[in-house]
Amino acid sequence: MYNQRLKLRQSELKREVIEKNVPYDLFNKKLSYWIKLTKEDEFMMRPNSACYLFSICFLMVFSSHSFANSGESIYKQVCANCHTPGVAGAPKLGDKAKWAVLIKEGQIQITAHGYVGTRGMPAKGGKPDLSVSDFAASVVYMANQSGATWSNPDDAMLKRIDAEILRRQAQVRK
Repeated sequence: MYNQRLKLRQSELKREVIEKNVPYDLFNKKLSYWIKLTKEDEFMMRPNSACYLFSICFLMVFSSHSFANSGESIYKQVCANCHTPGVAGAPKLGDKAKWAVLIKEGQIQITAHGYVGTRGMPAKGGKPDLSVSDFAASVVYMANQSGATWSNPDDAMLKRIDAEILRRQAQVRK
C-alpha cells in the first residue's frame, strides 16, 4: 500500500512538472518530491529523510569543488591533444627532462604564461571558456606527472596567478 501511494505521488509530481513547464532535473524532482509529501507520508519516510538530506548537502558542497573538474579530466578534454603527442614542441606528459625546465620557472609563472598563450600554445589551451582555476588544475596534474609536487592553487595563489596573467597580457600587447 505504501509503495502504491509513493508511485501515485511520483506520477502526480511528474504531471505537475510537465503542466507548469518547470525544469525537470534530478534535484528539482527529488526536492519537490520531498517538499510536497503529506503528513502521513512524512511519518512513514522519516528514517530515510535524514539520509536523503545529508546526501543532497554532500552533493551540493562537493560537486562544485573536487569532482566537477579535476586536473586530470581537464587534461584529457583539452590538453592531451597536444601534450600527449608533443605537437609544436609541447612537453609530453611525463617527459621529466622537458618539464624540469618549466617546473623551475614556478607554478605561478608557468600557469599564467600558459593561460595567456606561449610559444606554440594557444591561450587557455585553445578552449576560450576555460577558467584560470581549471587551467591551473590541469597544469598541476601535468607537472606532477612529470616530477613536480605541486598542489592545486588556493585563493591567494590564484590572485598571484591573475596578477601575472595581467602582466603577461600587457607584455604580449607591446
